[in-house]
Amino acid sequence: MPRLEHESDAYFQSIEMAGPLSFGWQGGLHEMAFLIHTSEEEYGPENKPGLQRSPLRPEGRYVSLHAKPCVLVPRYALSAAGSPTAKPGQLKAGGAAAERHPFGNAQAWFYPADQVIELWECEVSYPWSREDPNEDSVLLTVWERFEQLLGRHFPAARQIITPDWEPAYEREAWRRFLRGRGYLPGSAAERSFQKLLRR
Repeated sequence: MPRLEHESDAYFQSIEMAGPLSFGWQGGLHEMAFLIHTSEEEYGPENKPGLQRSPLRPEGRYVSLHAKPCVLVPRYALSAAGSPTAKPGQLKAGGAAAERHPFGNAQAWFYPADQVIELWECEVSYPWSREDPNEDSVLLTVWERFEQLLGRHFPAARQIITPDWEPAYEREAWRRFLRGRGYLPGSAAERSFQKLLRR
């Protein structure tokens, strides 16, 4: 079984719990969390990230949110002879915090003046992803929880836009995936999908 990458990057500022996830690794069900980094940036016509013709003002301010989904795996220690609580050789959960093992990547930008979130990517890393996104239960869960996280961080948002392509998947399969999440096609020139948020 391939090993999950261990994340120790101080770049991330916080961690938010995201509920249980059936992952099929070391027992299947694990607690999921997002490692999060946010920053505020100014943009203009020449340096806007993401979709260049999205329905936004030509210049302004945006908040960048980068997140890594991860599973939390308890640390275990091998007990020694004489331990009052365990037999010698018995595996016992350690008292330290669980190890964080990232398995994907997610990124979005919030434009406060337009009340729009641009969800640029939300992916599960190989070999934990499946060929068809519509049959990938891990991706479905991560996408849904990333949307929820964005809603908590940016409660003023009224709309999400996202590209209608994802390099890891066949384009029509990805478009079906977006429709299944409640998105509708936007401008053909923009190659985007969009969803209005209910508040």
